[in-house]
Amino acid sequence: MRRRVRSGGAEKTFQGPIVNRLPARHHAASSSPARSTASWRIGDDYFLLEHKTAAQLDADYLERLWTDFQITIYAYYVSRRWASPSPASSTTFLVKAKLQQSKGETEEEYEARRAELLAKSKTGKTTAKRKLPETDLEFQERLAEKYTDPAMLHRKCSTSP
Repeated sequence: MRRRVRSGGAEKTFQGPIVNRLPARHHAASSSPARSTASWRIGDDYFLLEHKTAAQLDADYLERLWTDFQITIYAYYVSRRWASPSPASSTTFLVKAKLQQSKGETEEEYEARRAELLAKSKTGKTTAKRKLPETDLEFQERLAEKYTDPAMLHRKCSTSP
């Protein structure tokens, strides 16, 4: 038996009030806009997909994931959108690469480094070459190589709290 899939939409923006529980008044900003990645319904089951980035991804972070306020708010939005119980969520985490594009060195920096190497040299010679800036293509290739590491991507599925 095939179950009908209904999309709740991708990149849907929603807005909700910011309420100070004591004494139950709206915050001066009054509302907070947000955007969910995607939501959908299959039969009687509801799902939320969210993409996140993290500087570091470890067991402690994943264990505390159920307390993630952003996912909780998005699940609430999806449940209101579909007039349903809280959905299951699938979160994709991408670890932020700590790579930076090499800027190379200026002619002045090169000459200073070269002079220092020559001063230390016993022969009075050096094979020093100027460090050139990394091209965009070279950096993209290095970044792509970094993201082939399976530890840089993680998917976590959870049911509603």
